[in-house]
Amino acid sequence: FHTAPGYRDSEEIFGLAFRDMPGEFIVSTKAMPTSCPTPETVRASLMRSLDRMGVPKIDFFHVWCLRKMEHYELAIQPGGMYDELLKCRDEGLIDHIVVSTHQPGDQVRTIIESGRFEGALMGVNMLNFPYRWDGVMAAAERGLGVVAMNPLSGGVIPQHEQKLAFL
Repeated sequence: FHTAPGYRDSEEIFGLAFRDMPGEFIVSTKAMPTSCPTPETVRASLMRSLDRMGVPKIDFFHVWCLRKMEHYELAIQPGGMYDELLKCRDEGLIDHIVVSTHQPGDQVRTIIESGRFEGALMGVNMLNFPYRWDGVMAAAERGLGVVAMNPLSGGVIPQHEQKLAFL
């Protein structure tokens, strides 16, 4: 189950479902470096997410919405977001630290090759794959998983099925 604090009240809704859900399940959520640049803000965001969803840990925690390299640099600055996420992982509050990005493939490659992240969520579909494919390949080369966000390009692909049939 994938959510984020910014997806309206989805964490609360998932929390209601999780309380009665049998079996095991995987949960991911996120925080933006621009909203959570300090250890205190990162930890507070994580703790709110855990509380809302009623889970003991987050399986995949995304450094969310990297749209430019400045966002990545903010996330990894010493004593900031990434360092606090490492502490949270060591405490068992997070299993995996992953990245969620909208950047071009060469920039995603730089982020992936840093070795900081265990996977990536990125917009990849038939229309934009040349723009991001280098990032997908960088993840594959390191044996990391990639989750494709916006696989139908926000509805553009099915809305223009005839025009895009050649793809």
